[in-house]
Amino acid sequence: GGPPAHAFVSTNPGSTWYKVPKLTGAVDTQSPTAVGLDGQVVYNGKIYVAGSNAQQIYQASVTGAFAPTLFHDGSYFIYALAADASGVYWEECSAFRIRRANHDGSNVVDAVINNDCPEKIVLDATSVYFTTAALGGVYKVAKGTNIDATGTLPWVSAGLTTSALTQDATHIYFSTIDVPPPQGKSDVYRASKTGAPNLEKLAANQTAIYGIGVDATHVYFVTAGNEANNFTDGTLSRVALSTPLVVEVMATDQARPLGVAMDVDAVYWTQGGVLPSGAGALMRLAK
Repeated sequence: GGPPAHAFVSTNPGSTWYKVPKLTGAVDTQSPTAVGLDGQVVYNGKIYVAGSNAQQIYQASVTGAFAPTLFHDGSYFIYALAADASGVYWEECSAFRIRRANHDGSNVVDAVINNDCPEKIVLDATSVYFTTAALGGVYKVAKGTNIDATGTLPWVSAGLTTSALTQDATHIYFSTIDVPPPQGKSDVYRASKTGAPNLEKLAANQTAIYGIGVDATHVYFVTAGNEANNFTDGTLSRVALSTPLVVEVMATDQARPLGVAMDVDAVYWTQGGVLPSGAGALMRLAK
């Protein structure tokens, strides 16, 4: 995420936050005190990042000096974030809840209470959508405080673990994986936000999808590759929303790609590097 001039990348293991010029210039790096940085989200000129192992969230301006400050100091690991006009949201997996705070970090409340570990989160004007570690599917609850989702069935499910989640104005998009990480066959689906979900499969029989994104015409996804090849055969692909199940492979031989984002001109994705400790990278490809 970020303004047109920059991309932002967080790393775990490690604790480095990168502000990367999309075209030219020096990379700016910051290392907050949190051990391990995970999910990040941009809203209204600020970017927030989860310092997972230190149970913290940091914030920084997306313009001007890159100077992270502590936003929230908690008691549970934090991996995923979301933000909109109603506040900043994050999951606390081991506490079985999603929390919310004002944009300055004040007024921390439980937004959703659940009976499983919440993982990914997206928001629209009225609802919180989230996935869970064990049960699979995507859950949908009304925004509020102390919303009890205990025992709630998924809003939509393809019967398998959900590995990535995103949205546009009209649909929720998610990927599934049929065996535990790091490897497994994956599919990509979308479901309508209004009326019946009308679950639609967009891509099938991919290998280990952990990142998806969507623009006006396509859904993009990265596959981590095969363990037998030490994850050196990952891919970047896309599917036109008008022609489901027709997969266009955009890049091959990628080293364990894990996340993907887009702007008007290009697609960006991260490489986790080959195991056990290969160097990661941020990649860019014009659309």
